[in-house]
Parts: sequence; structure tokens; C-alpha cells
Amino acid sequence: MAKQIPQISAQTVARLRRFGERIRLARVRRKLAAKEVAEEAGISVATLRNIELGDPRIDMACYAALLQTLDFQDDLDRLAANDPMGTQLSLIPEDDTDPVTG
Repeated sequence: MAKQIPQISAQTVARLRRFGERIRLARVRRKLAAKEVAEEAGISVATLRNIELGDPRIDMACYAALLQTLDFQDDLDRLAANDPMGTQLSLIPEDDTDPVTG
């Protein structure tokens, strides 16, 4: 059974493609072969290629393993770290009323 493609916007797909290209450039700049990087990350060469192409069907764990292999694991700490909307929402006084049951 084929993996279901998540519903994401064209803008997000474009971001994934740019991210994949940055991953590919990082690998190439380090003069690392795709097979070598894939093996160290514990993913297939096909999965690595799909990441580098920005395929939205790839698991986050594959991205994390690849980032670790390329020594970018600290970048994971920066994902969604800046949350101005959440910060603003946390400043709103909480209502004791359950939003579902009223």
C-alpha cells in the first residue's frame, strides 16, 4: 500500500524542496557519497534522494537521522522554537468554561 501524501500547501512543498536542496548541498560540500551518508543515517539511498528532492512523504525520523549524520542535529532545537502566537495566547486569561461542553 502506498504511503498517503499529507495535505500541505504549495508553499510548504516549495520550502521542503529548498530544504532538500540545502541538505544535498551540505552533503556535496562535504564530498560525501549518497550511499555513504544513507548508510550512516540508517536510511536507503532512495530515501536520501527523496529528502534531497523535498518529498513530503518522508518521515521526520529520517530527516532527524540525516541531520545527525551531517552534524546538523542542533538545528532540530530551532524548529518551531519561536512561537509568537502561542506566547500571545498564553497571556490570555483562561476561562474555566470547557470549550467543548460549554
